[in-house]
Amino acid sequence: VTNPRRKIAFLFLTNTDLHFAPLWERFFSGHGDLYNIYIHADPSAKVASPGGVFDGRFIPAKKTERASPSLISATRRLLA
Repeated sequence: VTNPRRKIAFLFLTNTDLHFAPLWERFFSGHGDLYNIYIHADPSAKVASPGGVFDGRFIPAKKTERASPSLISATRRLLA
């Protein structure tokens, strides 16, 4: 039995564009086998994909509101 290599999951819960995407790109550079990225973006906010390591990382999202149970549901979707 082999031990699979462990990865860290980065979970982004947002309702705006990822303004620090270039900084995250530098952070993740060269370590693609060590992490997974998942992004939940409120569909009513029209968040644009910044590309790069964030391409294809958006999960199916539902509307969220600050300080509401919808954020708990969004977090559960990220963890699933």
